[in-house]
Amino acid sequence: MPPAPAAPELLAEPGAAPTAVPGPARRRRPSALWRLALPVGSLLLFLALWQAVAAAGTWSETLVPPPAKVWDAFLAVSTTRDGVRGYNGTYLVEHLGISLRRIAFGAGVGIALGVLLGLVMGTVRWVRSLFEPWISFLRTLPPLAYFSLLIVWLGIDEEPKITLLAVAAFPPVAVATTAAVAAAPRHLVEAARAPGSAPRASPASSPRTSPTPGSSSPGRSRSTPPPPRRPCGTRST
Repeated sequence: MPPAPAAPELLAEPGAAPTAVPGPARRRRPSALWRLALPVGSLLLFLALWQAVAAAGTWSETLVPPPAKVWDAFLAVSTTRDGVRGYNGTYLVEHLGISLRRIAFGAGVGIALGVLLGLVMGTVRWVRSLFEPWISFLRTLPPLAYFSLLIVWLGIDEEPKITLLAVAAFPPVAVATTAAVAAAPRHLVEAARAPGSAPRASPASSPRTSPTPGSSSPGRSRSTPPPPRRPCGTRST
């Protein structure tokens, strides 16, 4: 049997640098310019298609306005033109701030109530059995289904809008918090109750002091020290 060919490193002379074995070519990473050109090119292509569809006249300008007309409308609601300040006397940025403030308040109230009730439902079983069917039923309803009722009950001011956001954010947060608390590992719960954080404190759960070296704990006998070891080779008498 002919001998196996030696590795290139073994054939090299002593003291010479090992020759690199040719391997598969590495893939070149795209440059930063190429990564920037892809999203910009897709945006330009979308604008071109939009302009072509608007210029074709398939749909009216009310449904598909050209990009230039949309840009003019954006400038009109963002600046002051002919003495008119934005849209109905309010700039677009101010409208955006009002909407964000409304969303933050309504969703924040719903999330806070959902977390609180979810913690209680995940800890107390009878509370979970009492509220879980109603929360599951409310979760399956689309928010727009009871928006008309909120308008009838609360009017057309800010109250129905904030209430709608709170009711929409409350059920999923409550259900997720309940599932997270119920799925907590048992050893973590027992470790939290060990320092005295149990729901019901008893005299037996009073804090214990760690025994000092040389002292024995109550209720246990002090262990006797082990007998000394005999040297090897000696016999016991």
